[in-house]
Amino acid sequence: MEACDGVIAPISRIVHFRWLILGALTAASIVVAGGRGDWNVFVEAGKSMMGTDGLAVFITHREVQTGPLTLAVAGFFSHTPRNGFVLASIVSGALGLGVVALIEQSIRRRKPRTLPPGLITLTAGPVIVFAWAKLGGYGHLDDALIVAAAVYVSSTSKRESWWIVAALGLAIGFKPWSVVFLPLAIEVGKSSWRRYRLAMCALAVGGFCWLPFVLADPATLDSIRPTVSIASDSVMRLLLPHASEPTAVFRILQLAGAASIALIAVQSGRREGAMMAALAVRIATDPGTWPYYTAGLLVAAAIWDVALVRRVRLPMTMVVSVGLLPQWLLPDATLRAASRGIVATIVLVAVFATSATVGNRPRSVLQADEFDPESALVP
Repeated sequence: MEACDGVIAPISRIVHFRWLILGALTAASIVVAGGRGDWNVFVEAGKSMMGTDGLAVFITHREVQTGPLTLAVAGFFSHTPRNGFVLASIVSGALGLGVVALIEQSIRRRKPRTLPPGLITLTAGPVIVFAWAKLGGYGHLDDALIVAAAVYVSSTSKRESWWIVAALGLAIGFKPWSVVFLPLAIEVGKSSWRRYRLAMCALAVGGFCWLPFVLADPATLDSIRPTVSIASDSVMRLLLPHASEPTAVFRILQLAGAASIALIAVQSGRREGAMMAALAVRIATDPGTWPYYTAGLLVAAAIWDVALVRRVRLPMTMVVSVGLLPQWLLPDATLRAASRGIVATIVLVAVFATSATVGNRPRSVLQADEFDPESALVP
């Protein structure tokens, strides 16, 4: 017994400092990720939006693949050191830690548990924050914001419904592909159209952010079209070996497909897997394969594993981490493309092969079946 206490005590002290450890890992990971990625592009467009181009910014800067709120934030941040990149990275890293905190909170609410929530955070957290750091390192604060918004919506209660509307609506204003998360706002169990009211209101808020730009020039809608070529390690390259870039309608079909998969998951009582399924579709159909794409799917996988802690057979967090290896670990582009397709397939099978757990009860994704008040005292 004394030997066990001698081992447990140091571990408990380490767990007590888990947020300090994760914060240091986040900072180090951002530094390692390095570079500014697309940040300077956002800053230039943001300054242009506030200056000469105004509402025509998406016509002048056709290379910009983000939303007007992102450009506004980039323009504002540009008055800080390194053109705002340092502040954007700090905010992105803080959002990552916030996401991990929400996941830990959901673990605390669930019984039985084989390990203390703090210990799970300390072991799984580094994997998440390392992947999340790619968002800041590539200058994609917009992606960090919308994934964090999706996790927040997954964890909040129906009493905070208008915060759900604000989170998802503003996410669309930051980046249009966040429409795939709208099914998370559906209130299963409500009658008729009422179950869709939060999602429709969020879509209206997002549309309001874009409306002035679209009215000024309808060609603004072209900004949702990918401007990248089909990467050699994308699933699309396997399916379309001779194509160079996606067609004009591709992005609309991609977003519709991801949103539809999420909608089916929610409506069939598999709300826990809706975010993961939508992001799996995006991973499998996107022409680009940038490393920061992995962060959202990894977080969604963690949500899934936590929600099904008593029944999960194959941890999706492990599947995503191992299946989406970086180029330096898996140099062959064709193998990386095949691996992406396999991961997406496993994720979708896992979601829809699992029996419905929510049914028609209106509840949040991370809301627990049981809550143990004393669990908050466990590190």
